[in-house]
Amino acid sequence: MTALPFIEQLPYGWGYHDQTRAGLLETLSPSLLQEAARLAAPAYLEHPLGLPAQLEALYCLTVAGEHSEAAQLLESQLLNWPNKTPGPICCCYLPPSKRPML
Repeated sequence: MTALPFIEQLPYGWGYHDQTRAGLLETLSPSLLQEAARLAAPAYLEHPLGLPAQLEALYCLTVAGEHSEAAQLLESQLLNWPNKTPGPICCCYLPPSKRPML
């Protein structure tokens, strides 16, 4: 997948080129994006990567409008924060000006 022309390597992983991301957001219906996020959330919740995957699940739940579930996940993450080992966080959906410098 990383060989596809619309994928770029970033210091913290792989992501869509900004123009591809913007084009997808402009052409896809909000309901389709919400449904995709709703379907992706459980996979992120079960992912072995841990905290970074949990953060992606939180994002997906929020986009999907599952605010109660998102709030519960956030609360559980905050309550267990001292026990978490930080890992790489995927910020590929952030605009370049908002991405962390690593």
